Amino acid sequence: MRVATDRGRLRFRRLRWAVPIAAVALLSFGANARAETVTVGSPLTPPFAPVEEFGAVLTVANTALPEAGAHVTSPISGTIVRWRVLLAEGGPFKLHLLRPAGGSSFTDVGTSSPETPSGTGLETFATNLPIQVGDTIGLDNNAAADKIGRKAEPGAQYSFWIPFLHDGATLPPSATLENLEIAFNADVQSPPSDSSTPVAATTAPVVCLVPKLKGRRLRPAKRVLRKRHCRIGKVIRKHRKKAPRKARVIKQRPRPRTVRPAGSKVNVTLRVRKKAQRKKAR
Repeated sequence: MRVATDRGRLRFRRLRWAVPIAAVALLSFGANARAETVTVGSPLTPPFAPVEEFGAVLTVANTALPEAGAHVTSPISGTIVRWRVLLAEGGPFKLHLLRPAGGSSFTDVGTSSPETPSGTGLETFATNLPIQVGDTIGLDNNAAADKIGRKAEPGAQYSFWIPFLHDGATLPPSATLENLEIAFNADVQSPPSDSSTPVAATTAPVVCLVPKLKGRRLRPAKRVLRKRHCRIGKVIRKHRKKAPRKARVIKQRPRPRTVRPAGSKVNVTLRVRKKAQRKKAR
């Protein structure tokens, strides 16, 4: 009888602990179900200074960002819920959604409503633009005299289109400027993990996000390219006396963090040790 009583007490204790554990599990599930938010574009780390003037009505987009954790393209599918500009004057400005379309071309697949900054500080605007993995963001101005923040940043680059991109237009950029960054970004929010939306509906076609290859040997470089859905292109070998025993990448094209369609080729230049020439026997 006592054994039965002890067993009953043990079961009660287990049940008593099971209730709060179950509650914690439910709370954890609720936390995991929250939507993820990711910032795409410039991290807006100082120092920025206002551009003198745009000089034209155009679309501009950051196409390389060297800062740790910065996203040139969206790593998730979801919705842009807000966007920001820094040191902007004039306007109104519009946010554009740009999708890689082969080569260096992009397709404009969505535009926000026009917004006019009330000052030159950090301005935030709400929007609702669906975005896919691999998409990037662009910005339109309204007049040649408009301004926005820009800074010198080694490894950064931005491209621009003149005239500005219209919805549905597919064009390569008019030009790309190196080591410069434009001060704007956007927040992308993913659907909650418990959403009833089918996975296929929020998954974008695979894209080639070009990795950094400099310093790698050819075989590891190929592996990294495959993981990023890219492939090796033209391989140029430069023979040098002072070179590592095994050839390594010293240049690549396109640059790291460039977005291209899946399967795009990346050309590399290798530094190869020059073989000693044998002397001819007399």
